[in-house]
Amino acid sequence: MRKKWKQITALLLAMALLSGCGLENKVNNDAAGNDAGTNGTSAEVPADGDSSAAAGFSVAYELPDMQLGVLVSRSGYPENGRKTVIFRGKKLPGHYEIIDRTEKTVIFTGDLQDVVYNALTEEYNGYGDFSELTTEGEYEIRCDYIGYSYPFTIEKGGLSGKLAEGINELKGPEALADDEIEEACRTVSLLLLSYELYGGVYTQDADTEEAFFAILRTYIEWLYGKLDNSDYEETAWISAVLAKFSYSYQKKDSNYATSCLQAADKAWKTVSQEEDTPPALLFYVAGELYRATGQKKYARVQEEAAEKLPETVDNGAQTFGTFTYASTKRKIDVELCGKLLMVLLNRAEEIAACAKDMPYGIGSSITTGEQMQVWWEGVLIASCNYVITNNEYGTLTENYARYFEGINEEAESLLYRTDEETAAYLLLLSEMADREL
Repeated sequence: MRKKWKQITALLLAMALLSGCGLENKVNNDAAGNDAGTNGTSAEVPADGDSSAAAGFSVAYELPDMQLGVLVSRSGYPENGRKTVIFRGKKLPGHYEIIDRTEKTVIFTGDLQDVVYNALTEEYNGYGDFSELTTEGEYEIRCDYIGYSYPFTIEKGGLSGKLAEGINELKGPEALADDEIEEACRTVSLLLLSYELYGGVYTQDADTEEAFFAILRTYIEWLYGKLDNSDYEETAWISAVLAKFSYSYQKKDSNYATSCLQAADKAWKTVSQEEDTPPALLFYVAGELYRATGQKKYARVQEEAAEKLPETVDNGAQTFGTFTYASTKRKIDVELCGKLLMVLLNRAEEIAACAKDMPYGIGSSITTGEQMQVWWEGVLIASCNYVITNNEYGTLTENYARYFEGINEEAESLLYRTDEETAAYLLLLSEMADREL
């Protein structure tokens, strides 16, 4: 499949050159890293808990309730991954220190970087990078003026542990109301998109892959049971998801996968009789059935629907359908594929541009939009990074993951609230873990 993606990427570059959008500068762009900090020399923290003298800090400061000024991932950091902390406050110091909570010693001292004034929040923001620190353990960060972070861990095993944890946090369709069919379909679509793009991170551990497909089957059976009582748009969503699942599950259980595909085809007959099915949804369902069956009747409908799609990105069918169209092994219109992908890539560029001016390094915020909208931005960035390997998009994916892990306005973990959000998180993790393989 990578060969086809390379061909499409080449077309995208040509289109970008003609349009002058500068996309060619994004492909395989090496992001410059900033190294700051001293790792290795430990300083003992005095018994009263004040370690500032050991690191040359001023002792003349008070620590009122200001823990929220030092933001870290509440889920912890993998030992060999990128590790960042965000600082915010009316006044920021020049340095910070990391304390081993078990040994009560300062084991890392770093400098704040890129400190800027945020006029919207009327505070200063900066960040620190302590990726050099790779020792497993429990830590906290503290500094002058703004106090402490919450405790956090550095853990062995890379991101595989987080991926397994995320799968186990999926609640299944029993957590949904009977009419939340579309949300269930988006959840399954996100999970399967993650598997299609970054399947290697799931297949490297048999237990993880088994748990992943076990929860998917509960969703598939729940959706199958809704077919007789769903409206035509819900039927279209279910048809698309059944076909999408059958494609990935064929090698696991061919009989079960075939039954899903037959059910998808049967549901299609209802969908195809409706004239008011939204083009994006028609594009998605026809594309999944074409990829799974190779039947030209689906290809014709898919490409007719594609011509009616807007040049804006939705948070659902159009995005899923575009990645399906680009990844199919069937014959497609490569030029049309390039145009469809360019819509997603242009939106990804907009997000990346906005992120440069945001204190948390992402394109928006839960304070200005719905939480799932912010998740979808991360999904788009992580998925587009499969199309054009780009260090900036890799960093953005990590920033979105860290944002929901605790580096956000509330300094709280925002994970595992709904399965749709958890599925989005798993896609981010799978992109990050894929770079570790």
